[in-house]
Amino acid sequence: MASIFPFRLSWNKAAAGPEGGVVIISEFEGGKFGVGSGVLIAPNRVLTAAHVVASSSYVVANKGRAQEVADRYICQDSDLAVLALDYPMKSAFAKIAKERPHHRSVVMMPDLRPDNSKCTDLIDLIKAARTSRKTSKIILGSLINEWASVSDTKAASEKLEGIFGDTPIQGYRLPSYHGNSGGPIFDCATREIVSIVSAAAKLENLGTPVTFGAATSRIHTVVRDAEAYFERNPS
Repeated sequence: MASIFPFRLSWNKAAAGPEGGVVIISEFEGGKFGVGSGVLIAPNRVLTAAHVVASSSYVVANKGRAQEVADRYICQDSDLAVLALDYPMKSAFAKIAKERPHHRSVVMMPDLRPDNSKCTDLIDLIKAARTSRKTSKIILGSLINEWASVSDTKAASEKLEGIFGDTPIQGYRLPSYHGNSGGPIFDCATREIVSIVSAAAKLENLGTPVTFGAATSRIHTVVRDAEAYFERNPS
């Protein structure tokens, strides 16, 4: 199975399902956009990576529509964040898997990175996000392993240690690039979220790209904590 990855599918074959809830998250600063990804887990909730929303000013775009964020909950040690939106987005949203995928399971990562090199304002970004849905691909891969912490991965861990604390992480045989951070990794069989893209690094004795993200169980914990936070702090 590993020899056929990464393999790309047409976005149009998947966008009608929960994968259609993938969003573009962007910060505009100094005349340029910093772009990341995220995914709707409820009409007014977005799950993403903490480092994607490290600044205080950013917008969320989906299907050519954009809005600012009402509040956010950040868990730095797992590189996870949950965003509360002012208004529900009219798009499909995804469920989080009950458990991590099996090693033989096929996973997929929607690659919606827009061409933001010519973006000069928010309107340009929205147009780029709309165009990206027509040209983007679904990248297939598989779970390599789950580790209790970064130190157990035997990876190029200096980069990862700057992102993760002492919490469980997963590694996937998937290539990922700037702009994929914060995007979902889905189990192809269930079409449920199993991880969120954080960073790419090399593993010993493995030549293919490895994408790391928080463990599935950790995502459940962070989402529960986020909802408790939003209830205590209504926006």
